Amino acid sequence: MSINIAKKYIDFSNQCLIQYLKLIIGGKVSQANFKKILTTYNNVRYYNYYPTMSNSKSSNLNYYLNETISGLYPDYSREKLKEISNLIKFVLNLDFIHYDQIEGAVLTATTIRTDKTDENEFVNKLTKLLKENMNRKQKYLDSFRTDVFRLRYERTYNPKVTLVDLDYDIKFPALYSAVAIQKVYKSGIIDEQKLFIEYTLLAVKVLKEIINNDFVSRYIVDFPYTIFSKKTKKNRLFTLIDSDALKDKIIIKMDSTEFEKNQDAVVEMIQAGYKMAIELNYNFDFSPTNLKRLDMFEYIIVSHEDASKLDYKNKIIIRR
Repeated sequence: MSINIAKKYIDFSNQCLIQYLKLIIGGKVSQANFKKILTTYNNVRYYNYYPTMSNSKSSNLNYYLNETISGLYPDYSREKLKEISNLIKFVLNLDFIHYDQIEGAVLTATTIRTDKTDENEFVNKLTKLLKENMNRKQKYLDSFRTDVFRLRYERTYNPKVTLVDLDYDIKFPALYSAVAIQKVYKSGIIDEQKLFIEYTLLAVKVLKEIINNDFVSRYIVDFPYTIFSKKTKKNRLFTLIDSDALKDKIIIKMDSTEFEKNQDAVVEMIQAGYKMAIELNYNFDFSPTNLKRLDMFEYIIVSHEDASKLDYKNKIIIRR
């Protein structure tokens, strides 16, 4: 069974923040209001939904948090609004700290906590909670590591866009030629299964980039055409990347021949929020009708020669 890799991480991070809220400033901010604030937080931190108001990650996040918080507390004075805002932002900032920053964060938390009883118990409890949650997050991300498979990257003339394939480190007996191995590796059912591994590894890589505020890099991956007729298997594959946090950075590729055979299915994928790239085959018909249909694609992969036939300058991807 497939898991929604990004959603599981983000949901857990939100649960951690709710735990910190209860422990540190419980009673000052209702869970209902905090969940609304978390929505804004997620939309900036993970989903990149809003226009960028500042090149600084923290300033951009603060801008939208201030908007949300002031909307939730319209009757607060400026001083009281600043106080509650600082408390909320301190809790949210615990999502960013590293292991060596725990002691300092806990020390600060002791000065702003709502419940002033038993400081030692509070320090021990928050310290333990922060360490456990950090370890669980790292363990989750590390759980997808493999020594057998790795992602292989192919640069394009767009520095923000990379083509991705799956490589392997499996030793085959000498009697199998490299050509024969690749033929099997690229065949129907095996190609489908390897893409489950590729999508998983890429989903984790992209999630890590998003955690580090990289929303620029984008990756184009293959799609196994044989899976179109296998609804359950297709759903399992898409579950791995079914998050708006990933859909903007992971672009699904198919060639123009397969697009001709599966146009309705491709439109459904785009309507579901997935971004698609099309690679134009040597026999692609550059008629006005066919060119118009390229509008739906995020990127168009073409040769140097064919690039001049297209007006989609921002969409064109040429392999290096």
